[in-house]
Formats: sequence, C-alpha cells, structure tokens
Amino acid sequence: MTSAIVENLRQHIADYQLDGYIVPRADEWQGEYVAPYAERLSTLTGFSGSYGFAVIAADSAALFVDSRYTVQAKGQVDGAIFDILQIPDNRISTWLGRALPKGGKVGFDPWLFTVEWIESMGKLLSAFNITLVPVEENLVDRAAESIAKRDFSPVMVHPSQFSGRDTADKIADVKTALQTKNRDYFLINDPASVSWLLNIRAQDVAHTPYVLSRALVSRDGGVMLFVHPSRVDDAIQKFWGNAVSVIHPDEMADTLHRIGGQGSVVFGIDKCSCPFAMGQMLHDAHITPVFDTDPCEKLKACKNPIEIAGMRQAHVNDAVALIRFFCWLETQGLKDKPNEYDVGAKLHEFRADNPDCTDDSFDAIVGFAENGAIVHYRAEPDTAKTVSGDGLLLIDSGGQYPYGTTDITRTIAIGTPTKEMKARYTDVVKGHIALATARFPADTCGKQLDALARQFLWQNGCDYGHGTGHGVGAYLSVHEGPQSISPRGKDTPLEPGMVLSNEPGYYKENSFGIRFENLMVVADDTQKTDERPMLSFHTLSLFPLDLSLIDTARLTSDEIAWIDSYHTTIRETLLPLLDKHHAKWLKNKTARLKKTGWL
Repeated sequence: MTSAIVENLRQHIADYQLDGYIVPRADEWQGEYVAPYAERLSTLTGFSGSYGFAVIAADSAALFVDSRYTVQAKGQVDGAIFDILQIPDNRISTWLGRALPKGGKVGFDPWLFTVEWIESMGKLLSAFNITLVPVEENLVDRAAESIAKRDFSPVMVHPSQFSGRDTADKIADVKTALQTKNRDYFLINDPASVSWLLNIRAQDVAHTPYVLSRALVSRDGGVMLFVHPSRVDDAIQKFWGNAVSVIHPDEMADTLHRIGGQGSVVFGIDKCSCPFAMGQMLHDAHITPVFDTDPCEKLKACKNPIEIAGMRQAHVNDAVALIRFFCWLETQGLKDKPNEYDVGAKLHEFRADNPDCTDDSFDAIVGFAENGAIVHYRAEPDTAKTVSGDGLLLIDSGGQYPYGTTDITRTIAIGTPTKEMKARYTDVVKGHIALATARFPADTCGKQLDALARQFLWQNGCDYGHGTGHGVGAYLSVHEGPQSISPRGKDTPLEPGMVLSNEPGYYKENSFGIRFENLMVVADDTQKTDERPMLSFHTLSLFPLDLSLIDTARLTSDEIAWIDSYHTTIRETLLPLLDKHHAKWLKNKTARLKKTGWL
C-alpha cells in the first residue's frame, strides 16, 4: 500500500509542476499528538513515531528522524523505497540539493509548517537554487484517496480549584505584556497556550487535553477564540463573562482583514508556532506581523502553588497505580509470559482504576531486551516481544488527571542482569541523583545542567542521544516548553514553578535499554549566607529504584543517603494508601540499603 501511495504522490507532484514534496509529522497546530486525519507521515511511510519528515523526489525518497526513532524507523519503513536518515547528522536541505535539479521546486502544505521552519529551510535551500512552494491541497491526502473524519469534542471548563487562577487574571497578565511591548494584538496559535489562558480543556486529540483552537488577544484585554461555536455551551460563556468572543474559524480571514483595515497596527505572532499559511493570511490582510514570543509560554510554564499541589497529588495517585501494577507483574503477571503489548495494556488498566485519571499522558513505552534500546519504541500486538528469560524491561508511561500530568520511567531486571547492565544502570542512577540534587544560580539555563546527568556515562565512554529533561504541563501536554535540560535546548533560564523531567538513559542497540525518569519542580533555595538567589529541584515522582541493578560499591555515601531518603519519602507518603499485600511489597522495595544486603 505504501508503494502505491508514494507513486500516486509522485504523479500529483508532477501535476503541480514540482520536483519534490515534504511531508512532516504534524497537524495545523504543530502538536506532538495529532488526530487520525493528520497521521499523513504514517500513511505515506508506515513510520508511527511522533517526529519525522518524508521527502519525495521523482526517483528517490527519504525519511528523516532523530536518534530516538532510528531503530524504530528501520523496523517499520520499507528501505527499498525510503532512505532512513538521522537528524542532525543528515540535513533535508542537503538531500534535496542532491536529489533535485538546479532551480527545482519543493511543495509543502503551508498549514503543517511554521513560519520559522520555512524561513530556515528556505535559506538553506537557496544555496542549491531550490525554492519552497506552498500547495493548499495536501497531496498525501489526495494520493491516499482517503481522508479521516475530523471530530472535535465539546469544550470543558478547567476550574480554578485546579488551575489556581481565574481567566480574568491570566488575561490581565497577557494584556500587561502586550502593553509593555506596545503590541495592539497577539495571535496565539499554540492550543496549549489558548487552553491555559482561557481555563478550558477538551479531548480533541489523544492524551493531551487541550482545545484545538487559536486566540487573538488585544491590548485592551479582549479575546477572540477561533473555535466552532457549537463546541462552547452557555455555561462556558457564563464562566468567561464578557471577556471572550467565540468566532468560527472560517471567519478568521475576514476578522484579520477588518483589523488590517484599521490602519497601522502592531500585530504580534510567535513564528515558532504560527503556521506558514497563517502568515500568508496576515499578508493578504495587509498586516505585517512582529515576531515575538508567545506571551503565555513562560506564564504557563511557571506553575502556581495550586498547580504544584495538584501535580503532587497526581503523582501520589499515579504511584499507587504503579505499585499495584509492578507488584502484579512481579508476583503474577510474568508467570503467564506476557508480551510487551499486554504489559502496556495492563498498566493502562491499573491507571484507569482511578476515576480521576482521564487518559494516559502518552502511549506507554514498554520495551524488553533489545526493544528497550529503541527510545520511543511502540509495541504492536502482532510483533510484541514476550517478556521472559533474562533481560531488562523499560517502561515509560504517564497519566492525565484534572489536577496534573505525570511522566515516569523505570527499568527493572527480569531474570538475572549482566555485569554490564548493572554498570550502566548505576551510571544512569548516579547521573540522575547529581541532577536531582543540583543547586544553581537563578539565571541558569537547563543546557548548563545537562552534563551533570551524563558525567558518569561519559567517564565510561558512553552517552545517550536524547535530552535529559523536558518541561511538563499541568493537565496539558506531557512535553512543554520553553524549559528543558538538553545540550540543544533554548537559552531559557529555569524559574521557580517550572516542572521538568530528569531522565538520563543508556541504550545498547540490539541488546538493552535503560532510563530512569522522575519529574521535579524548580524551587527557590536561597539561604541567608548566599551571595545571589539560588534554585534547586524538588522531586515529584514516587516510585522506587530497582536495587538489584545497582552496583553499590560505586555509590558514594551521599548517593546512598539520597536513595534511602527518597525511598523513605515514598514509604511515608504511600503506605497509608495501600492494602497489606501492596504495602508489604513496597516495604521490601524501599528498605534501607544497609538492611537489604546490597551493601
């Protein structure tokens, strides 16, 4: 089927007098999770990962993915049709420069790429005398001859008992930001920002409860929400008062033309989230935008006390589900020799037992043995590996609760681990502790801390390809910016209230994978004797390490104390919530190192 779609696409490329076409894994909102209709990259190539680009030329094609997906892509994509290339070692522009004739034209869907991406790619392609051409019709939809229905859910109120602040207060903050920067309007294209600003949620896409929408905020505090009016009932309108006007998305062009007709207006957009098609719409409305940062981005990232309390509660609930799951797996589940898919489905059941859990925060990653080395591995029912024998089992999962979002990874030994497995697990744990216990000046960026988590792997000639930490939303996206801990991250200083993951790992291709992930919140840690404001991390996640994988001879006394303290916190928090069976299991898993025989 894939080969037929590729050939159909080539015919449509020729019909438009193009020499190539780029297909991203994206929708009109550039979100990580997309509705079925927008899974065009998977339709074209068979690749199901959350990030990638396919590039089609007359007689060649390539799939570009990052290090998280190279192994997965090799297993899902027909190598006879697509070259599988890793970013950033390989560049799309360089491939196009070789595959296309000089003066060639490359088509793209202008709704699926941001202004920033097209500008950057356009500059790179100019060196090869190749131009990018927007094509309003999506050629993959046409080539596949099948377009999934677009279903949008009702908009729901996210009450202040969870959000911590009412909509009027948030709008006032954005209004102040616009006035400070002398902006008449700001067009917010990120659904997470819109949902945060207006305290609304929905179920438009799997796992991320934001409302697929856009919002235009004026310097007087008025907000125009572009969403189908049928999705917004009277209760929500009453909740907002007179602050928000609901406008059908089809009326956006007319709205922009009316604004453009007002004369000179200072109109801000964030080109990192603004689709190229929106930029064209502004141009047609005679509006010259000022490129700026989404004013909601940092406001959303710095959680207020109620949001932080909610995140803590979400992690407590999540931990209870994880304890029940891992106890079942160890005492009963493994006896039946389940496969990875079955294990993931069972974990979903344990989370779903809590009535507050509205969804997983992403599809669980359950990888045994060599599949654990695939960073974003997805087990499929027909090909999932049986969890049996000796090996490492990596489980990365999370849940969505109305008061918080979770994301946690644990790697456990199945059978007898090798000396190498224990050595690398210990390196990862030591790096995790080094980052978790870091104390740093208030103007520090995450990229400055990244090496703390890698140092012990580096000492042994090892590393991992992904970032060490990503931001996490509060009942929003499990991946949130601008904060991160990565050598490739933005120059965004960490601030109190930001929630990030701490997830160093190690992956030996065709052998095993290790990742140890907790979420943590940035907190003020300034002492009286400090010469400048200082920050530190407070860990939110509550689940024990696998002590059988730790080479305790390589731990310092401080590292041992951290593990014991962490396990004590887990026991004190969770034991009152467990029955005797699960309490006994947890006590055994969190016993002090000095009393377990590990030392």
